[in-house]
Amino acid sequence: MIALNLGSITIDHLAIAELSSTAAGAGIVADLMRRGTNVQQGARALVGKRTRKLEMSIVKRLDHRDGVPVVIVGTDVSYAVLVHEGTPPHVITPRNRQVLRFPAPGASASSPGVVFAKVVHHPGTTGQRFLVRALPLAAL
Repeated sequence: MIALNLGSITIDHLAIAELSSTAAGAGIVADLMRRGTNVQQGARALVGKRTRKLEMSIVKRLDHRDGVPVVIVGTDVSYAVLVHEGTPPHVITPRNRQVLRFPAPGASASSPGVVFAKVVHHPGTTGQRFLVRALPLAAL
């Protein structure tokens, strides 16, 4: 038996693994998936929506750890960790050109504007923590 003591709660992983392989255990797995869906939908609602790529990449999947069913909610988008955790102040320089080119602040289709710069001193970003903030939805 593998036991994890959480204060006054002891979890018997072997018993959970045995139960999850029965017909009654199917209800446990269904409940885990429902809770995972709650977290997935909450994280999607909390993340920025500029292109929706990150939002749509947030998925859930059923896995097993030591025979115990678990639901994993996450994303494989390469920049997700930067959005989630934030970035420190950093310098941005051109990679393939001599200058950077980006839309001017406040630019829109009706009022286009472009900024050129050889270097940008980015102030960094605050992490959105969309997965962590969605985690309490698993309790619903």
